[in-house]
This record gives sequence, C-alpha cells and structure tokens, in this order.
Amino acid sequence: MEHHIVKTPMPHGLPPGEAIAMHLTSLIREYAGWSGRIVAQIIAEGQADPAVLREFRERFHYGRRAVLREMLEAWRSTARIPVPSNIETLGELLYAPVYMRLMLGNGPLDNDFAREHISYVYRLLGVEAPDILIAGEPKKKQKPAPRKNAAAAR
Repeated sequence: MEHHIVKTPMPHGLPPGEAIAMHLTSLIREYAGWSGRIVAQIIAEGQADPAVLREFRERFHYGRRAVLREMLEAWRSTARIPVPSNIETLGELLYAPVYMRLMLGNGPLDNDFAREHISYVYRLLGVEAPDILIAGEPKKKQKPAPRKNAAAAR
C-alpha cells in the first residue's frame, strides 16, 4: 500500500501548477491499476469499520492532503489563482472526481480523463493547463498492418 504513495509524489522544483498536474496524473495512473483496487477496497471496508477508515486517513490521506495544500498555497501566491477562503475546498475539487471514478467505476481512470479533468479545473482557475499532461504517457502500440492472404491477393 505504501508503494502507491511512492509512485504518486508531489514533484518539487517545478512551478506549483505543473507539480499538481503531474501529481494528479500519476495518482490517476496508479489508481487505474491494482493499487486503485486495493484503495477502493480499504475505503469501502472503512464504511462499516471506522477504525479502518481512520487508519487510511492517518497513514495516507492526511499527508497527501497537507502536501497538496502547501502546493496550492504556493500556487496562489505566485499565480494569483482564485481560491476559496478554505483552500481545502480546491484540494477536494481536484481529488473528488478521481475518487468518484475509483469507487463507483462510472468512468475510466485513464490519460484522457486526467487531461480532461485537470484542464477543466485549471480553466476554472483562469490558468493554462501545463503541457506536461502528456509527458510520461505510455506509448500506444501500433497494430501491425493486416497481412493479405494469398487467396485474397489473387
């Protein structure tokens, strides 16, 4: 479980808007796989067992939320993005659609969703979505050209 935290870091050394976009993209990619299924199961189990949910929040969620809040504060001070008085609300706006898809399966957690979601939120904030949204995208395998069989070629 700790492995998924390592694979979804908040990059440092980038402008805050780019770092947040990279973090969200890596989170979406990670949650699209086995780690996402485990997270969904833990959250679901936590609905019946508050101790499980508390443990999840303490071990994973609170730290991630704090790092995001720091980055949002930095972004607000450098780019003058409009944020609610409680900056946590913006963090929830960024994460909620990811968790909705994770828990309900109402849409894929894929690169198209990452680009669409991040671009839309950034547009609401009045800033351009960074070009890095396509960085690190796995290359799509091209299908080989169909072979013509000897009978069809005649």
